[in-house]
Amino acid sequence: MTNLSPGTTYYIRTYVTNNTNTIVYGNQISFTTSTDGESCQDAVTLTDYDGNIYNTVVIGSQCWMKENLRTTHYANSDDIYLWSSIAEYYPFLAWRRYPNRDSLNVTTYGYLYNWPAAMHLATGSSNNPRDVQGICPTGWHMPSEAEWAQLTDYVSGQNQFLCDSTDASSIAKALASTAYWNGSSNTCAIGNNRNANNATGFSAVPAGVGGEGFGTIAVFYSSTGSHYSSDTHGLYFQLTNTSYQTFMNSLSGTYLRSVRCLRDESPMILPTITTASASNILNNSVLMAGNITYGGMDTIIARGFCWSTSQNPTINDNYTIDGSGIGEFTSNITNLSSNTTFYIRAYATLNTNITLYGNQESFTTRFGGDPCPNAATLTDYDGHVYHTVQIGNQCWMKENLRTTHYANGMSINWSHNTSSMTPYRYYPDNNISNIDTYGYLYNWAAVMHGAASSTSNPSGVQGICPNGWHVPSDAEWTQMANYVSSIDDFICGNETTFIAKALAETTNWPINNSNDCLIGNNMSTNNATGFSALPAGRCTLASFGLCEYVDFGYQATFWSTTSASGDGSWGRYLSSDNCQFNASGYGNYSGLSVRCVKD
Repeated sequence: MTNLSPGTTYYIRTYVTNNTNTIVYGNQISFTTSTDGESCQDAVTLTDYDGNIYNTVVIGSQCWMKENLRTTHYANSDDIYLWSSIAEYYPFLAWRRYPNRDSLNVTTYGYLYNWPAAMHLATGSSNNPRDVQGICPTGWHMPSEAEWAQLTDYVSGQNQFLCDSTDASSIAKALASTAYWNGSSNTCAIGNNRNANNATGFSAVPAGVGGEGFGTIAVFYSSTGSHYSSDTHGLYFQLTNTSYQTFMNSLSGTYLRSVRCLRDESPMILPTITTASASNILNNSVLMAGNITYGGMDTIIARGFCWSTSQNPTINDNYTIDGSGIGEFTSNITNLSSNTTFYIRAYATLNTNITLYGNQESFTTRFGGDPCPNAATLTDYDGHVYHTVQIGNQCWMKENLRTTHYANGMSINWSHNTSSMTPYRYYPDNNISNIDTYGYLYNWAAVMHGAASSTSNPSGVQGICPNGWHVPSDAEWTQMANYVSSIDDFICGNETTFIAKALAETTNWPINNSNDCLIGNNMSTNNATGFSALPAGRCTLASFGLCEYVDFGYQATFWSTTSASGDGSWGRYLSSDNCQFNASGYGNYSGLSVRCVKD
């Protein structure tokens, strides 16, 4: 609803008229129109590089910020230094300062800036309009003396903005906020009857000049001036609590003042940049997609994604370059830390050297290894599906084998008997319900399927494994252990052999807090590799040649293809009371778990 009177209370109801011409009314509500100016129609707010959001106001044909600028960066991400005494001796440097030397004032009063900061080292300009962007956000610019004059000329020409209808210069109250100004007894002064201030909506607040005048003066830079040295001048626009007029004046550019930005008269048509949600989130990589739609004349010379562990990342953080121009694009981002939350945005850099950013998304990388490329799962003869994990250059099953057949269809018998010659499989802890979680235990004859011992890397022994996979040799287990020991994220306590936690699953192990590097201590930090070892225990020789089930819930043991001395072969084990991943010889009659490696 438009053409309402300012500062007026209205009562309003919805209504409906039906086809019998009966009119029915809804509940009544009321509202009071603001005495401030209207927001800019197509720019109700603007956002600076830091993410600060500012309201806007239309005054005449100009669109102004109605709050003081409080950015700490230029639109190109360059930092604006916080004031120190050195600013007095180096007037060419760009500085910002807290109003009244108090950081708590920034939200209300914005920062104070010197002229080099306001201008971003641009040459002074008296043009009207859009000549010096300076410190302002993209699409906005520093007002020149002529643009400030345009503002005051317009306000002076509107009777509703005059305090004294006989004096066209009595416009200070119409530009000043209704709060924060010190009081004054002078008629038509800003500090007198402050509730009557701010008819324009400009909302000027008294941030002072440098460390002086807080509560009594509002001073705004223009882009009109000459040099940056301490004895030359930058024109500025001024209001004081005791005045009824506005002033243009000139003082040293080393002084610190407030900044208001004006919208460019012919707004830049900027790209619309969209960051899609992350997908295919793995241990150290993620797939991102973005889209850029654009109707302007500037060329997009680079596009991609920037990310950080802190919010609102920029191209000063990690970033990719994924081509140029408009349209959809993707990027597979790698070398990320595991179990870490990242913030990410798509970006576009224009040929005007302006970089714009899309919406922010976040994702958390997985804790545990990534699936093997092109082999995320494998399937055995029985149809059991197993997940995989890439560890170094090797692709491992991340679950224990639970097949009852070899790849050629020959069955593997279940038994309570132990044997070094006849292939057997066993239930972990002699309980059939354990198979889905822990897989079967197998003796060495079952694992090797008639093959000879191998020390090679790779072993060359398919044995009990599905097609395309093989039983690891001791050398292959050593390769895996050495790789894990070489990665800082996988070791515990700065001890390279303490890798048990990185290999063990986060559940099903007994709690053991006697040592930080034991599997049972804070199990949520286990399994950084994704190997997911579970304590299936083992089968060992008991009386009468029967299987005795031991260490279920406490040890994970795995066969290799490599023979040890006597009637035994090498295996590897994890134990709840040991920080290491150790090699050990086991009698070939023993029943251990099996993990296969991709050929």
